Amino acid sequence: MAIQGNYRIAEIQHYNGINTKHYNFALFDNDVQVGDYVLLANQNGMSVGQVMKITDKLHYYGAPVTSEVVCKVDMTRYFARRNSKARIAELASELDKAVANNNKIKLYKAAAENDDTVKALLKEYADLVGINLDN
Repeated sequence: MAIQGNYRIAEIQHYNGINTKHYNFALFDNDVQVGDYVLLANQNGMSVGQVMKITDKLHYYGAPVTSEVVCKVDMTRYFARRNSKARIAELASELDKAVANNNKIKLYKAAAENDDTVKALLKEYADLVGINLDN
């Protein structure tokens, strides 16, 4: 059954990472803008989507709208946590590489103390990669 009342049409992309098709929902809340995430009521229950476009009802010529936007969803904290987790993983990977490289250089230095060939190879390596062996 088509939604009745004074509303705009919100073109929504579901936030499930799978479906990229856009669907039209009745939008009663004038504070909702393009780019906002919203809670949706439809025949499948509730879901979350992102507003891709808003059209005035008078300029809408699509199929009758049978579902509606319930409210705006504040995803700010969720995205901050998600971005933080990604950055933590990135930093841990960089630190692991740095520590592994540092340990490798320490091992090379220890070997170079007793072997002139290793010492010469290490000096050439350090010169090429731009590291200081005095530390």
